[in-house]
Amino acid sequence: HGRTPGPEYLANWRLNLSGLANGGAAALSIDELASRFARHDMNTRLVCVEGWSHVAAWGGFRLADLLTPLPPAPGMRWVALRSGVSLNGRGTPEPYYVSLDLRTAMHPQAMLATHHAGAPLNLAHGAPLRLVVPMKLGLKNIKAVTDIAYVADEPADYWNERGYSKYDGL
Repeated sequence: HGRTPGPEYLANWRLNLSGLANGGAAALSIDELASRFARHDMNTRLVCVEGWSHVAAWGGFRLADLLTPLPPAPGMRWVALRSGVSLNGRGTPEPYYVSLDLRTAMHPQAMLATHHAGAPLNLAHGAPLRLVVPMKLGLKNIKAVTDIAYVADEPADYWNERGYSKYDGL
């Protein structure tokens, strides 16, 4: 939703998970994620709320695959995803956050992408990890994911707070 962050965050990047069934939290590097989860590839159409669309090839692991060994605590119904490295149009830090209901997160096409067009994600495409949910409008496809929290109540959603639908489904 703004400028692309520089590469300085990549060296220390971790995916932080909270709201886990074991009562704890986890922080995983991109190498740990790649070794732990099978890579899947898919071609999808990204549809923007502005009316354009684009077909792209993605590779990564299914969000459902993450939910299996690191399940949410009982009663959690939502997945809150956040990019703590997101920048606004002026280039200053502005976290970006989206939410998915747990059922959508379990959809076989909901992916945490690590690759685009056969190559590792670059910064412009959300390195090292981005959400790809082709059943939702593009604004839900958050780049540079740093945090995933399983929560009971519907969490805040960046564009919903600015007048767009909470669900943004196709």
